Amino acid sequence: MKKHLIFISLFFISTQHVTVAMEQQKKVVSINNFDDFWDKEDLQTIELQPINKPLQQTQIESTPTTITLPVDEDTAIDIIDVAVTIKYPTSLLNMFSTPLTERHFLDIITIISRHTDKLSDEFIDKLSAKNKQCANALEHFIALARKNVENVTIDTLQTIQSSNLEQPIAQLNQLPTQHIKADIMRQALKKTNHPYDIVLHGHTDTIAHFDICEITHRAATSSKDNTLRLWNLKTGQLVHRFPESKELIHCVQFNSDGSRLLTATNLLNKTCILKIWETESAQLHDIATIDMAVWKLESGTDNIFIACNYDNFGPRITVVSINNDRIKKVASTCLTYKKCLYTVDSKHWRHYEAKDPNSKTLMVTKKTCPPLYVCEQAIKNTPHISPEKSELLMKDPIYKSLTEYEEWIVIKALSAKQQQTNKLLTNK
Repeated sequence: MKKHLIFISLFFISTQHVTVAMEQQKKVVSINNFDDFWDKEDLQTIELQPINKPLQQTQIESTPTTITLPVDEDTAIDIIDVAVTIKYPTSLLNMFSTPLTERHFLDIITIISRHTDKLSDEFIDKLSAKNKQCANALEHFIALARKNVENVTIDTLQTIQSSNLEQPIAQLNQLPTQHIKADIMRQALKKTNHPYDIVLHGHTDTIAHFDICEITHRAATSSKDNTLRLWNLKTGQLVHRFPESKELIHCVQFNSDGSRLLTATNLLNKTCILKIWETESAQLHDIATIDMAVWKLESGTDNIFIACNYDNFGPRITVVSINNDRIKKVASTCLTYKKCLYTVDSKHWRHYEAKDPNSKTLMVTKKTCPPLYVCEQAIKNTPHISPEKSELLMKDPIYKSLTEYEEWIVIKALSAKQQQTNKLLTNK
């Protein structure tokens, strides 16, 4: 009887130790034995510990539980990095090993999907910078998704826009989760580099200066024909001409939100007339004179403008502010050339690009337009364009997202392809 009691007591104590060990192993994973625990369904949370910290080795037998994904993005990236590095190391010892295949890349994407529910641009950049194998895997499937877009036809337009549908490239359908598939397809479309030109013509003499407001999609141009014009970059059409000027306007500059336009006209006595306009109504609000010629205007926050010039004494700037549509001089000073560089550099816009025209026409390039690319590829890859196919394209959401100018480009492409189709049918 005593032997039985002793045996039961020892069994109870050992069971307690196993239970405690199980709880410890479920909560803590080190880099050394991460691989032992990776595929266990009972792993609840993962906390990275120092490499040399030992773990108690105890057999785990428990019921499966749901994995809790880390909330913190950086923690998730650290965990993915450790898991992928252990499974697919990139050390010098492995540099001559066989390159990873698509099956390995799919496995890496599966590991990634366990720890994130969204592949944002920032997440992809951070993870790719931290782990080369993750970068290769992501780029492999994004490249496949780009190829998916390149091969689109009018009939498959809806397919390549919906991750819920079976994609023409079968490998994309093997991605582990719907959200990962959708994010990779979205990344491929977003990274499509497809510029096009918007031609602004109407001046009767050479354009002297211009500016672009990306918020309102407007461009302003001044010309040697002594006119100041406002253009709509979504349509490529003239919005209006400002009241006639007797003098050439040398500089134009939008304020930060595009609601106001500052112009500078240099006079022979080396002074400059500044005018502030309401952009959409072309109403003149105020006129001021400053004692320097102006060859460059820059806008800052809170309706602050910097006027810049070079004279015999070096670079000069004058700062003016616009309060209640009144121009007020704030400061004027001479600067060293180095300090003045930022005010005389070429202008850079995020979505648009244009160079000094030296002609009557301004060519504005929209740097990229994925929807336009998709429509043009669909027309190119569709063997025969019938009126029914054209109507199908124009009803698609991606066509409806185009600007008026982009629609005009697509209609031209459709017309050209229809003529080609009619010629082939006639020859038959």
